[in-house]
Amino acid sequence: MNKVISHSLILEVGKTIRMNIPNSVMFNVKAHIISIFRDAGEIFIVFKYYSPYKKSWFYKIERLETLELYNRKEAIK
Repeated sequence: MNKVISHSLILEVGKTIRMNIPNSVMFNVKAHIISIFRDAGEIFIVFKYYSPYKKSWFYKIERLETLELYNRKEAIK
């Protein structure tokens, strides 16, 4: 899979988007989409983001449903 369009996100491999990071204090972070894959009927997103607090890159794998929950229009401010 190279592209996923959901209710609140348009995710495409190789693109960068602004998003809230689940289970983190990071809001409106620039995230780089690395991969999108499907496993057991669920869609997973692999992305990386830079933390200015820790001065390093972090890589995460999250379910699409989790990212949608944290990035609803009313959640982004």
